[in-house]
Amino acid sequence: MDIYNTTETIDSNAINGACLAMPAGTFAALPWIPKQNRTGYGDYESYNGGYGVMSDPLGLTVNELDAQGQVIAAPLQYAVYGFTQASDDQANNGYYQDQVTTFEISIDVAPTLAPLSGSNESVVNEFVQLT
Repeated sequence: MDIYNTTETIDSNAINGACLAMPAGTFAALPWIPKQNRTGYGDYESYNGGYGVMSDPLGLTVNELDAQGQVIAAPLQYAVYGFTQASDDQANNGYYQDQVTTFEISIDVAPTLAPLSGSNESVVNEFVQLT
C-alpha cells in the first residue's frame, strides 16, 4: 500500500479524516493531445497560426501499449500552437517591420480508472473516520 498525504478536502462530511484506496495499476494520468495538433494544421508563420506536436526535449517517456499489447516507453509529447504577427519594435531596439512569433506549449492530462463490468461500480473506495 502506498499512502500519500494531502491537505485537500476529500469528503466534506468526514471532518476527522478520509482516504481513497484503489488496487495498484487501476489509475492512470494519460497525456492527451488534441486532434488538430496530432495531425498538424496551419502554419506557425501565419496570423491564424499552426498546430503541431513536439517531443520532450529532456527525453522523458510515458508507458504505452504497442500493437501486440506490450508496454513500451514512448516519448512524452506536448501540444504546440504558434502564430506570427507584425510588430513595430523600434522602442525595444528592434525595427519598424519586425515580426513576432508566439508559441504555446501545453499538455493535457486525462485521469482515468480501470473499467469494471458492473454498472455503478468503481475501483475507487473511500474510507472515512466518523468519530
